Amino acid sequence: IAEAGADTTAHIGDTVILDASASFGRDYNLMWSITSQPASDTVLYADTDSAFFIPSLNGSYSLKLRISKGNEFDEDFKTVVVAGAFPLHGTISNDTILEKVNTGDEADYIITSDLTIAATLDIIPGVILEFLDGTGLIISETGQMVAENITFRAAANRWKGIHLKGPRTVMISCLIQNGGSGSYTTEMTENANILLSGSAVASFSGNTFELSAGYGMVVKDNAVFKPDKV
Repeated sequence: IAEAGADTTAHIGDTVILDASASFGRDYNLMWSITSQPASDTVLYADTDSAFFIPSLNGSYSLKLRISKGNEFDEDFKTVVVAGAFPLHGTISNDTILEKVNTGDEADYIITSDLTIAATLDIIPGVILEFLDGTGLIISETGQMVAENITFRAAANRWKGIHLKGPRTVMISCLIQNGGSGSYTTEMTENANILLSGSAVASFSGNTFELSAGYGMVVKDNAVFKPDKV
């Protein structure tokens, strides 16, 4: 008797363990497979007690467990519903594209600690990024970012803002909310939604700051800010 376990939920990027231990019988072979899904994900170690999969998109995954011995077999199914924002933190060191993973006003990505971009980051229009309190986004000296019609906002109260240090940042028609809760430097007067420092170069057009408690933009050192040019 195959027993795939109870239906469950998960987030994008979770390791979803597939447990067939409640199945009844002895010396049977087992095989897990995904019968329907919103992506093209696969079960790893599908014929072992260590089977798992890692969902890459939100939606409903239907999984089948088949156990067999000789000419006898049984099958059971379970559903894993994947929802919620994809967590980001640490350093992105390879060229990356952030795509929509949710619908409506739900956040697509949640930044759980300072996120540093050390490569080229392209963000697909319509993406919503949420930041936990006190976290921020850093475009390093080797990083670049292109963002059009992107929302940057706090997940709860306030977030630190965006620190630009790289040679090319383009932001067009973006919404930046709730930023400026902290400073990336030792100067508290440099709290800002967006801080340009070092040799940063940024081109902005049609962006909006909201709910920022008066914190806007700080440009220092040799940084270059190019308004209204792409």
